[in-house]
Amino acid sequence: QQENLSFHILHIASFANHSWAHAEGSGWLGELQVHVWDSVTGTIRFLKPWSQVKPEAWLSSSPGPGHDHLRLACHVSGFYPKPVWVMWVMGEQEQKGTQRGDTLPNADGTWYLRATLDVEAGKAAGLACQVKHSSLGGRDIVLYW
Repeated sequence: QQENLSFHILHIASFANHSWAHAEGSGWLGELQVHVWDSVTGTIRFLKPWSQVKPEAWLSSSPGPGHDHLRLACHVSGFYPKPVWVMWVMGEQEQKGTQRGDTLPNADGTWYLRATLDVEAGKAAGLACQVKHSSLGGRDIVLYW
């Protein structure tokens, strides 16, 4: 059975002293907003609320605080939508020292996040970065140090 979806447009025009000053609008597919536009900037943005883009992940390290310490970094980029779970783990055990940075926008509308963990250099073996995202269909990314 086919579901009927409506497409509707919301257009707001502002006037000052009887002349048009500004217009903005949005396009909706059912209850889902799919477009926005602004007459001042002359831009139309196509939103992607229905899309899923899988993240890419990679590891790096730098000297950590203190002698013989490492700061391990797990970089996760290119994912959409924004919600993502990233954690350093040892086996099934989440590492409480994991520091998550802010989730930052990429130029293409996807997202980037970095999670770091400070460890003694001799205790890094066995650590892994685990990434959970809706686009992965339950198949987490796990990168071993």
